[in-house]
Amino acid sequence: MLQRIRGFLSRFFKVSPDGPTKLPSQVNDNQYLAASANAAVLDRETGAYDKYLFEDKEIPQMPFEAAVDSHLELMAHRLGQRFKRQISKANLQRIRAHSRMESERLRQSHSEASRSLVQEQLDHQAKILSGNTPGKQGLNWVGEVPDLLNVATASLRLFSRYIVFVLIGIVDVYIIWRSFQNLGIAAIEAGFLTAPAVAAQLVFPHLAGVRMSLMVRGMYKKPSIWAELIILLGIWFTFVYVIAAVRVQFVMQLIRDSGNVAGPNEEQILLFLNLILLTALGGWLIFLSIRENPHETAALRAKIKLSALDRRVLRSNRRFTKAAERFESAQESANALSEELKQAVESSRLELAEAAKSVYRRALINEMADPEFTKSYFADSSRENEKK
Repeated sequence: MLQRIRGFLSRFFKVSPDGPTKLPSQVNDNQYLAASANAAVLDRETGAYDKYLFEDKEIPQMPFEAAVDSHLELMAHRLGQRFKRQISKANLQRIRAHSRMESERLRQSHSEASRSLVQEQLDHQAKILSGNTPGKQGLNWVGEVPDLLNVATASLRLFSRYIVFVLIGIVDVYIIWRSFQNLGIAAIEAGFLTAPAVAAQLVFPHLAGVRMSLMVRGMYKKPSIWAELIILLGIWFTFVYVIAAVRVQFVMQLIRDSGNVAGPNEEQILLFLNLILLTALGGWLIFLSIRENPHETAALRAKIKLSALDRRVLRSNRRFTKAAERFESAQESANALSEELKQAVESSRLELAEAAKSVYRRALINEMADPEFTKSYFADSSRENEKK
């Protein structure tokens, strides 16, 4: 009898006689119930079931019913393993989303702290420009907080003074380098002499303009600043005169070598024109330095930083929102899988088992067609249910 039961289970559940049971991925309810009815037919064909099986030996349930309980218990365990893998994946996604949320929250906090600091700097510059607070050197730097129409325009305004420096430097490099070459100095040596000369042509007017700016803002009573201004302008004018004189002498020599005779005033006119040219280049730097308000520049830089930080905070908010949505989705998925696992296990272990046993009992009773067997079978089933 046991051999026949094993043979039936082997055909239905694909049991290999030489290896472990290969369980299906899911329990098919219809096939399982049909197998229960077929098991009853097979058990009836063995001729081993009668009322004495229950009355004498007190066997609580049929072997097939015990097999159903054991098999569904194993299937519930395997089902739990499959669900736990999915739950683990959902938990891993939840952990990753939570880590991303914390990272974005930290980045957002850092950006907001930086923004608060820059905002304080901007407020301080605004107080200076409004005249409520002294600025650099304790002077009055009244001005206007620049408007930030767009970052590109503001950046161009910040870099415009450097662009002017570069353009004037290029012109000075050519003029001074050619002047040294006209003295018969080799190109390489002329280049070495040109570098410090151009620096003097750029630096001294700029420093002189800074002193003039301080004097305009109220530092004109300080004797030392007058001394510094006179020294800087004196050095610069001397340098300009020397370079202009070198250029004039070269031009006059070219005129004499060509056989022409220069007029009495031509040399003075050429010297004046060269002085005007070199002075205009440096004078533009002086004008820019006098006109520049460092607190307006600092306020504009602060506004550009605020704009960048606002964009950074906005991006962090979007990324945080997406991470929070993923976290909630993963959390809900894990909870749903856990609940589904509980319901699936209960369904397979209890409901399907009872349904399979019920089908088996009804089919077996119909096959036996023996009132005494039916009475003994149901009496035994009632005792088993009372025990449960």
